[in-house]
Amino acid sequence: MIPHLYMAVNQSLNGVTLTPAIPADYEDTVKFSGWQDAVVEGCDITGGAEDCIDINRMCRDITIKDSILRITGNQAVTIKGGSSGISLENVVIHGAGKYAEIELGNWSDQSMAKTTGVLLHNVSRADGKPVRVVVGVADKPLIIGGNCVINQKWSLLVKLYCMLKGWGLIK
Repeated sequence: MIPHLYMAVNQSLNGVTLTPAIPADYEDTVKFSGWQDAVVEGCDITGGAEDCIDINRMCRDITIKDSILRITGNQAVTIKGGSSGISLENVVIHGAGKYAEIELGNWSDQSMAKTTGVLLHNVSRADGKPVRVVVGVADKPLIIGGNCVINQKWSLLVKLYCMLKGWGLIK
């Protein structure tokens, strides 16, 4: 797999289109890992084999707004690893994830700290169907407007998976 586009502290992506030539060659198109105070605004991002945007390893205060996310893999956005203060505002998702479009608090090899303070404000799918959100090792997100629903079944399965993996019962 080809490396992701990595973001740094106090950086912004404004008005760019990111489309991997071969999405399956990328895990994630944009990867935030341990960063803070970043903004993605007015962008059109096509995902990789896993995500359009992956936020992991204690990221803080990241905003994704006025953007389009196009799923080609598992989901549009994954937020995990103790990240907090993450906002998605006025985001339109094209396509459907395997079991969710947004995933919070799935397993992270870097940190199993709880993901907190996620805001989903006016997040919707282009086809009008609900945006499915899975909540694992995370607080429930604050949902304002848009069309987001918590997928209870998959949320329970992700919580169970994280527990079993943490106990070393799953590799």
